Amino acid sequence: MSWMNKEQWKKVFGSIRDEQLVDLCKVWDVKVKGFRTLTKQNVKQAKKRLMTELVDFRTLRPIIEFYQLAAVGGEHDGGKGKVLDIQVRDATIPELIQAYEDGEELHFLLGGLFSSEDVNHHALADEFLEALLTQKNVQSIEQLLMDVVEEKDVVEREESSAQGTKQIEKKIEKAEAKNQKLQQQISEWEQQYSKLKQEFKEEKQQWIKERAQLQQEIGNEKKACERVQEANETSEDEKQKLKDEIVELKAKIAHLHTQILHSTKQAAVTIAHEEKTEATQEFTILLIGDPKNKMIHESTNPVFHVVDPRNQEALEEMEVRAFNEIWMLDYLVPFQLRKKWMTHDKDEMKHFKNFNEVKTYVAKGRK
Repeated sequence: MSWMNKEQWKKVFGSIRDEQLVDLCKVWDVKVKGFRTLTKQNVKQAKKRLMTELVDFRTLRPIIEFYQLAAVGGEHDGGKGKVLDIQVRDATIPELIQAYEDGEELHFLLGGLFSSEDVNHHALADEFLEALLTQKNVQSIEQLLMDVVEEKDVVEREESSAQGTKQIEKKIEKAEAKNQKLQQQISEWEQQYSKLKQEFKEEKQQWIKERAQLQQEIGNEKKACERVQEANETSEDEKQKLKDEIVELKAKIAHLHTQILHSTKQAAVTIAHEEKTEATQEFTILLIGDPKNKMIHESTNPVFHVVDPRNQEALEEMEVRAFNEIWMLDYLVPFQLRKKWMTHDKDEMKHFKNFNEVKTYVAKGRK
């Protein structure tokens, strides 16, 4: 929010004469810590604390609206609240200086520019102030105000000595008219400021409500994050259990491999006897697991009787001992079903991990 630059607004407040600053603080309802009321007698003593209070965010925002209203008027009042006779935001630097010379208050000119959201108006305010100080041959706003007070004293002395000119009378009349106009607008400003203050209060309540909603959303997100973390921890536990199961299964597989090697050795011992009987009788093999291979289904020696391992009725009704050998294709038989089939002559059962082993075994032992 560039229009809430504290340093810029210090220039505005610093350009207000003390007695007028006291009146405006009443309009703005500004309180200073350590002072019951702000008066023309104690304003200098309270100035430092007062400046800190005036540029505070909560105080400054409605004051900016005040200067906005003074510069261009309200949106719906036809410019009724407008104080400046000049279109300050469309003026040139010479026009602004002339407006000041014609009696426009410096703080209204600066405030009308700084209350704009357009940074170009802020730059115009700085350039105008610098040009005015240069023209008045002073170094600061404070010196400028002192010169104004001295000039006022000179006018009063000239007036009291009956030596006033028409130009002085004209200035006095204009100042009185300006003062009357300001007095008439005091009540309007107080009403406008009260309205702005109420709007700011309502806006503040809305901020509080939105902040509470955001805090609630943050709390919900935090809880959701905690749930995700808990789920991740649970997932890690499940992963560890799966790892343990994998280790156990690998051990069982290693045991089965040992059984296969043992069965292979037994087969080598009995193979000679089997070769002798092959010529005189049909050699039958119960093959547990269907490899769906032409070699198996068309073989006549040996003759393969293929059975589906999931066929429990075949397991119960079949005369397993009627076959010369029992072969199990481990890669086609689920682990749990292997146990059920291995209850029958498990020591004589041959196991094959893949079909290449079957072909190799048949080629070596059945020629």
